Amino acid sequence: MPHPQPRVLVLEDNPALAESIEFALATFGLQVVGPFEGNDSASQRIRAGEVDVAVLDLELGDGTSIPTASQLRAAGLPFLFMSGHDMDEQVPAEFQNEMSLPKPVEPEILVDAIRELLAACSSPKTA
Repeated sequence: MPHPQPRVLVLEDNPALAESIEFALATFGLQVVGPFEGNDSASQRIRAGEVDVAVLDLELGDGTSIPTASQLRAAGLPFLFMSGHDMDEQVPAEFQNEMSLPKPVEPEILVDAIRELLAACSSPKTA
């Protein structure tokens, strides 16, 4: 069950963008976990159960955020990708249906997307 103040893991290797995302999320009442520049640090927080939803920069300095996306999916946690490049060409086939946003993104759009992901997770599934 998500905490009253949703915990949003931020995986972004650009310090200026990470700071901007962190400020925007905090401004809208979301608790930021991170931001992290690489998969290892993010992975530790996911394993510790400290995450409700995640914002993942697709391309990182040490590769991509796909390992973190796979871990989040296995844990049943929602996430979205962000990228300044063409997502269709970058995202592997198994992740093509995940939510994605272009960078830069307006803070309100990012927060609305996060809230949409959280609402979808808390809604009963219908067959």
